[in-house]
Amino acid sequence: MSLVKLTYSEFDDEPQHWSISDTTFTNINLIVGKNSSGKSRLLSIINSFAELLTGQRKIPSIPSRFSVDLVLDKKDFSYELVFGSKGVSSELLTIDGIEKLVRNEDGSGQIFYQKEDKFLDFKLPQDALATVNRRDEIQHPFLIELNKWANSAVIYLGRILVNQKF
Repeated sequence: MSLVKLTYSEFDDEPQHWSISDTTFTNINLIVGKNSSGKSRLLSIINSFAELLTGQRKIPSIPSRFSVDLVLDKKDFSYELVFGSKGVSSELLTIDGIEKLVRNEDGSGQIFYQKEDKFLDFKLPQDALATVNRRDEIQHPFLIELNKWANSAVIYLGRILVNQKF
C-alpha cells in the first residue's frame, strides 16, 4: 500500500493561494529543502488527507483540493476531493481507471455496489465524506482498502542533527 502522487491546492484564484503539484513518492522518501520551502507543510497535508479518510479530521472550512494516486492491493486508486466554503464540493474515486464513486456539490452521488455489480444512489450532508460514511466490507470493499491505507499512514516530523554535542 503506497502513496504514489499528490497534488494539493487551497484558496485557488485568491491572494493567499498555495499549492503543491504532482509530488511523486516511492517506497522510501527523503524530503529535503531549504528552510520555509514547504517540507513540513507537505507532510502535514499528507497527514491531514489520511485523517480525513479515517474520519479523525473535520471537513476543512477553506476552499481546497486534493488529488491523490495510491497503489493499494496492486490496484491504482485515484481520488479527487474538493472542498468549498460550505464543505465537500465533489468526490471522485476511480480504481484502475474505472469510476467507483462520484459525488456532487449538493451531496448526491453514486457508488459502486460490488456484490450486485451496479451503482447505488446516495445523498450526504456537505460535512460528510462518502469515502468515510459509505464504508462497508460487503457493499464497497474498495473503501475499506482506502481506509486501511489512511490508518497505516505515519508521519514523522523531525530533524537529524549532525555533529552536535549532547
